[in-house]
Amino acid sequence: MLRKLALFVVGLALAALWGFIVYLVVGFTLRRALLNIAG
Repeated sequence: MLRKLALFVVGLALAALWGFIVYLVVGFTLRRALLNIAG
């Protein structure tokens, strides 16, 4: 039971980390694209 809970928490943390990385990359790319269009 405890091991299942630990795996769940680790999976949740990894998912949050990946979501954050994807958010940063997408935001950076979109900002660059918008600057290129505007500039």
